[in-house]
Amino acid sequence: KFQTLSDFVDHRGYALYGLFRAKNKRGIYTFIDLQCAKKLGLDIQLIQDGKPNALIYDREARIPGTVIFGEYVHFLFKIKNQGGIAGRVAKRVLNTLWGALCQRKRNYKTLTTDQTDPFKFPEGHTLDSIIPVGSDQWRFQFTNPGNPFKGEYPRIAPFLLASGRKTTSELLEPYKDKVRRIHTDGFILEELPDSPALITCPENASKALKALKFETAGYCH
Repeated sequence: KFQTLSDFVDHRGYALYGLFRAKNKRGIYTFIDLQCAKKLGLDIQLIQDGKPNALIYDREARIPGTVIFGEYVHFLFKIKNQGGIAGRVAKRVLNTLWGALCQRKRNYKTLTTDQTDPFKFPEGHTLDSIIPVGSDQWRFQFTNPGNPFKGEYPRIAPFLLASGRKTTSELLEPYKDKVRRIHTDGFILEELPDSPALITCPENASKALKALKFETAGYCH
C-alpha cells in the first residue's frame, strides 16, 4: 500500500519491504538499494512533497523467493548438469524464467511504401520506436501504459535486479580499484600476470549454484 514515510526503516531499524521515492535520477529505489547505500555511509532522504513516497508490501503480500523459484531451479539445475540437449534446454529455461515473468507487452505494426490501408494508431497506446526494415518497410512499436506487462509477476523485477546488484557489489567491494567492467552478472578485473588471482573460482563452478565461474583471461597492452 502507498504511504508517506520519513525513513525506509521501522522503529526497530529494520528495512521496510517496498519501493521508495528518494532523491536520485529516477526518484525510485527498492529497500535493498537503500540498505546498500546506508551501509556505504550515504545520506538517504525520502522525497517529501505531499505525495506518497513509499509502496510497502506487508507480510501477507510477500512470497519468499525460495517458494517461487526454489523447487523449479533445483529440478532444472540437475537436468542442466546432465549435459546433452536436455541440459542445454534446461540452462536456457533457467536463464529466461524471471524475464518471462516480468516480460513487457509490446505491439508491432509494419508499414510499407505501397500500403493502401489507412494506418490506425492503437487506442490507448504510445509509440515507442520506428525502425526501418529493408528499404521500403518500417516497424512501429507500441506499448499500453495502462497495461504494460505480459508476464504474471512484473513486481518482482526491481527486487530481483536490486538483489543481483547487491550480491555483485558486495563481492567486488574489496577489489573496487581493480574493476574494469561489470555487465549483468559478469565482470572483468585487472590483475598482474604473475600474481595470484584476486578471486578463486571452484573447478566445478558450472555445476554448482551460487558459484563464480572463470571464463577467460587476456592481456591489455
